[in-house]
Amino acid sequence: MASTPDQWNNDFGTAEALTILCSGSVSKTGSVNPAGTSDWFKVTYGSGCSLHVTIQSVGTGSYLARFDILDEHGVKLNYGGGGYELSKTLTTPTTVWVKVWSPYVTTPWILNMSVS
Repeated sequence: MASTPDQWNNDFGTAEALTILCSGSVSKTGSVNPAGTSDWFKVTYGSGCSLHVTIQSVGTGSYLARFDILDEHGVKLNYGGGGYELSKTLTTPTTVWVKVWSPYVTTPWILNMSVS
């Protein structure tokens, strides 16, 4: 039986647009489904504020959901020395793309984004 894709399956160009004001927050839930796909959000937040992004996998096992934060050119802004971060804080740029992904399995996730 084939899996039904979740509502966020998209790409850089069709990312769900979100605006978060200073002192605001947004949470999104979804599932990387089918495995190997990604879910994208274009996040704009206030100048002079900090964006804090965390991801929580709802499933179990070693193949947990991950996220990348990219600028308008597709350059990654997290993973300073390699590996995977489950939490990241940025102050610039004020528009970023957040890509949620899991390479091998269908993975439910909760993405939390807050601005302070």
